[in-house]
Amino acid sequence: MTNKLIVRMSKNIFLKDKNYTITINENEQTHILNITRNKIEIDLNNEFNKIEISSKNNSKSFLIKNENNSVKFLNVHSNLTYEFALGVFIGFAFIASIIISLLSLNSGVNLLLIFITFLPLFFLKKENFEDGFEIKELNK
Repeated sequence: MTNKLIVRMSKNIFLKDKNYTITINENEQTHILNITRNKIEIDLNNEFNKIEISSKNNSKSFLIKNENNSVKFLNVHSNLTYEFALGVFIGFAFIASIIISLLSLNSGVNLLLIFITFLPLFFLKKENFEDGFEIKELNK
């Protein structure tokens, strides 16, 4: 058994536009990680390996020390995107406005309450969502 590095990411439909480039030891090996190829097994040669994982805007690098016949796991977790958060807020606001309109038919609730459900959309700004990711290392 040799030294291996296994890099994984979640297979989520909301992450279909996420692509990561994995570079080992300054262009010795390069791999692409995306939703269709969400698990990569890499054979490591050296005792110390510099791993760099990069997306469109971010890049994270770190040094991995290998013991004899070890397997290291790296999990890549992407951050919440603006488009996904916007879709969730619009969905909740739409469902809440339907419930309020149904309640107004029965008990005379003010229809201006429908506009209150859309207020969180004014506080949702694109600059609050960075295009980043987190890497967690698991040892086995």
